[in-house]
Amino acid sequence: MKNIQGTTDNLTLFHESGEMAYKFRNGYGSFLEESICDDKGNELSYRNSHDYWEESTYNEQGGRLTYRNSHDYWEESTYDEKGNELFFKDSDGFTRG
Repeated sequence: MKNIQGTTDNLTLFHESGEMAYKFRNGYGSFLEESICDDKGNELSYRNSHDYWEESTYNEQGGRLTYRNSHDYWEESTYDEKGNELFFKDSDGFTRG
């Protein structure tokens, strides 16, 4: 696993808004991790060198619409125009709203 510049060096890039856009961290030993964020700082994707990954989507207000990870867990949410959660469900069968 390498960063977007093709190395294993630590690397952090920022959006013009000042929010983190990309982060690659070379941890201890062989543990590497990478995050990609939108211009509001919401993490869109995460992966590490141990084959674990996460992906999320967000609405304009920053509410998380979807989430899934490499362990087959997922979540889905809907929100009203004010950002209030209307409905939530996950792969464990939990629902609210």
